[in-house]
Amino acid sequence: MCGPRGADKVEWFTAEHEVPGSDDLCFLTDSTPGSRRSSHLKACGVAIEEGPVIKQGARGALRSVYCRDPDGSLIEISSYES
Repeated sequence: MCGPRGADKVEWFTAEHEVPGSDDLCFLTDSTPGSRRSSHLKACGVAIEEGPVIKQGARGALRSVYCRDPDGSLIEISSYES
């Protein structure tokens, strides 16, 4: 498991299939992941798992949108709040 021992999918949002080689990826961007980004992802056929939501990052508050790649790995697209 990639998260804390005993954590479930609600407590620790992660890949669909926790196996060697699966990844959770975070992409940082300067653009705001608001409704325009979500609309673009949906128009491309990408299902939004969660977001936009505020999460705590290493350098402060992040606004994030979560989706999955074709293998079920979790993809986070984030930007730091100004």
